[in-house]
Amino acid sequence: MELEDLIAYIKGDDTLKAEIEAWAEKDRANADELKKLSLAEYAMRLKGREGDYDAARALGRLRRKLTVRKMRFVFRAAAALAIFATGGLVMYLAGPVKTGSDMVTLSSNKDKKVEITLPDGTLAYLNSNSSITFPLSFKEADQRRVKLVGEAYFEASHDEDRPLIIETEAGVEVTDLGTRFNVQAFKADTVVQVMLLEGKVRADVLRSGIISDSNILVPGDHFSYNTKSGDISLVNRSSVSGIEWMDNKLVFSDTPLGEVARQLSHAMDVRVSLDPALSRLRFSGTFENRDMDTILSYIEQTCGVRSHKHAGEIILTKK
Repeated sequence: MELEDLIAYIKGDDTLKAEIEAWAEKDRANADELKKLSLAEYAMRLKGREGDYDAARALGRLRRKLTVRKMRFVFRAAAALAIFATGGLVMYLAGPVKTGSDMVTLSSNKDKKVEITLPDGTLAYLNSNSSITFPLSFKEADQRRVKLVGEAYFEASHDEDRPLIIETEAGVEVTDLGTRFNVQAFKADTVVQVMLLEGKVRADVLRSGIISDSNILVPGDHFSYNTKSGDISLVNRSSVSGIEWMDNKLVFSDTPLGEVARQLSHAMDVRVSLDPALSRLRFSGTFENRDMDTILSYIEQTCGVRSHKHAGEIILTKK
């Protein structure tokens, strides 16, 4: 198959659609080659440099770097896609090539945050230790579904006929209704949170794949679902937006100490635990530099607790 024909197909030319798809299905190596080229074209399109894109050279580099079994690479980019040469972002593909079904997963590491433009124009900002999975194209989808593990802020490209839906492993789905919002759903956590800044979203809790609870959020609303207890909370707190992490800030406003410990665990990449009797104590504070010793000192003085480290864990106890 000619390279020029593959590139035209990836860019939406259906002239040879049947022939190319038959070629891809005939041999796994052909399918992998088409997938690699799709990734190269997609990455360059996000960078806004399509006119300078040398497809043959890009594919040659990918052929050298990628294996058929393990589709993994790290590439540098700028503008809409902030990818770090230190390995802050890795792209994976899995499964055979099928039109409209190829998925991309983008991940941030513990030291970097990532900004990306999804294929529909939606802006997504990944917090550290987070990942987002989405298709190379939403063109043939009735819904624009993406999967989130961790935390991300979205500025959604609204489409009433094809809603953007954020899926989490905890059974909470967030549907965009014309919106700027933040979703937090870390894999190792028992709490899923949705914070709405502008517009409207619907947060659905699914049990066995069926919606058991549905909540419409308005600006300032903070939705929280505890996967362990099943408790749901919906409060309006305009004093905290939920996206302070984008400015590298930590903001607590009359926040239960248990929630403070949970947020610190994610923000500082260290496990923070506390005596259950302390979980309902309240703490307020804004920290622009993420110095853990400073934060712990303020918590100790304000809440009357002490902190100590044990086996890589920070533990808060009564004085």
